[in-house]
Amino acid sequence: IRAMHGDIVALQESESQASLDALSGHLQDLYPTAVLGETGLPGSIDVAVLGGGALLQVRRHRDRQLTRPDGSLTSFARELLEVHLMLRGRRVILFAAHFRSKVNDDPGRRLAEAQAARDILVASAQEFPEAVVLLGGDLNDTPGSPPLAALEGAAALLRVAADRPPASVTTYVWQGQGQAIDHLFLVRGAPGAYVAASAAAVHDPSGSAGLAGSDHAALRADFKLQ
Repeated sequence: IRAMHGDIVALQESESQASLDALSGHLQDLYPTAVLGETGLPGSIDVAVLGGGALLQVRRHRDRQLTRPDGSLTSFARELLEVHLMLRGRRVILFAAHFRSKVNDDPGRRLAEAQAARDILVASAQEFPEAVVLLGGDLNDTPGSPPLAALEGAAALLRVAADRPPASVTTYVWQGQGQAIDHLFLVRGAPGAYVAASAAAVHDPSGSAGLAGSDHAALRADFKLQ
């Protein structure tokens, strides 16, 4: 995390508040803000945000009722954590996400998560027009899939790695094939701008598919706070 020099970080699979506190304790000089999206369930399914700015507001969306394509009701598999920070004089809103995995797959739920996240991001940008609004996390699907199409197909949202060669933003390996399943989205038209071609997957220097013991690489990008 230190080596990436990020101003704000979205984390997935943070086991508990104790785990986040332990991590935050080593990074307090960089990230005075640390917020957990707790589900209250066992296992590493919580998300978190580390931020270098002052905390303004936190919202949670896991209780929101979602609708699958077949009309059945569901909810976010993990918390959709919304953290507002003041960074360099600009409000930055980061949504940390971790959509439904493909283990015992429920693709309708993942699509419902993507559709709801899209609507929540757009609504947040409308409520705070001066803010830079971002979504980052393990969305458990690849570009071209229905969940990613629901996000990327929205005129308001930019998938920031879309301008990069697929191999440079691969974050996970499945059956020997690299996949981009971790993503960053920016709400267009806000004061912030994506720095073209800055998105990149960050792997261990050893050549491992993941980073720091994780089976996922990190995805990073640069933004101008205009």
